[in-house]
Amino acid sequence: MKTSLLVVSVLLLVISNMELIMAADAPKDICSLCFCDTGIEPILISCEKSNLTSLFTEEDWTYTLKIKNLDISNSTVTFDVRFDENELETISKFPPLPIVSLSFRGNRLNTIEPYAFEELDSLASLDLSSNQFTAKDLPEPVFEGKLNVTYYKPLSLQNLNMSNNNIHS
Repeated sequence: MKTSLLVVSVLLLVISNMELIMAADAPKDICSLCFCDTGIEPILISCEKSNLTSLFTEEDWTYTLKIKNLDISNSTVTFDVRFDENELETISKFPPLPIVSLSFRGNRLNTIEPYAFEELDSLASLDLSSNQFTAKDLPEPVFEGKLNVTYYKPLSLQNLNMSNNNIHS
């Protein structure tokens, strides 16, 4: 009896751990972790002061768009996304999204993956202020857009805020 009780307890523990592992791999609903206002244009996704240490995956974005019934193939849907005052150190590559404004003000950023913003065709405003960037942290591919036969098109930024970083001439 004691042996079968022990076996059942071990199995329950294993199943519980498997559920935790599977839940960690499951796509996240960004709007359950951040404030989302779909009633305004551009749609606001505010992850300010959310204690984030990494950005969301493409799967997270896809899942969130699906459950919020947001069709980004409609050219009128755009986003204002804010990751201000988190614990982010790296900006990873974004999936194709109609983000017009993107803010990372007041993080611990010191790395941007090459071509991180390449798929953000609508990006007009980027705020990277109050981080830990140096000039060497910003190689040329960081601000390059899509490849156009023989060269990379620049991002279509109208506003870039890099104030309060460690960048000197």
